[in-house]
Amino acid sequence: MKDHPPRSIKKKIYRRQNNPPEVNPPDPADTNVIYLGPGTHTRHIDLHSNQTLYVHGDALLQGSVNVWDASNTRIFGRGVILFSDPAVRKCMTNEGSRNKNTRPLTSSNAKGLSIDGVIIITKAVRWQVLLNSSSDVSFNNVKLIGFQEGQTDDSCIDGIDLRGTGLTINDSFLRCGDNVFGTWGNRITITNCYCWTRFANIAMIAWGWSSKSSDLTIRDCDMAS
Repeated sequence: MKDHPPRSIKKKIYRRQNNPPEVNPPDPADTNVIYLGPGTHTRHIDLHSNQTLYVHGDALLQGSVNVWDASNTRIFGRGVILFSDPAVRKCMTNEGSRNKNTRPLTSSNAKGLSIDGVIIITKAVRWQVLLNSSSDVSFNNVKLIGFQEGQTDDSCIDGIDLRGTGLTINDSFLRCGDNVFGTWGNRITITNCYCWTRFANIAMIAWGWSSKSSDLTIRDCDMAS
């Protein structure tokens, strides 16, 4: 497969990579806000109920974000979340990777989580974003880019593992080596996205004999491999 998109939709990629101006950034003094200002921040972050993580446009978070057993949380900004950990570089089973601090973003039993505007870069493998038993989660204007550093074969790098209910992805750019989406839940909506995989599927729907997925909508998306 070619590792570049068709010429006819390259302009759409360029437009989607441009972020609109940010409005209403949070107050750094707000006690419910984890404010990552300009510069490099090397840490793992656990978001708790009613907390917001703000990643400034000139900020780089080297680490991961975990939203476990929390409600009404938000991750937004124009900055970059970069995950690169040699300990999890090799292809892992899905079960082996369902722990905190193993991917840029993990959730478990999260309710009411929104992710807006950030860029997520993964120099690792398997699912870049893991949502477990989570509900009312929304991604908007997110750039998700995964690759395997130093190797031409990034076929193990999947995109977003959607497990839960009321999960939406809108107006986002997703570049993966393997499957872009895996759906194991209900009321899942993916709209106005550019989805790019090198080796596998755009959407892997209810993979596995005991898995189920219902009320799935994919609409107005460009897809390339």
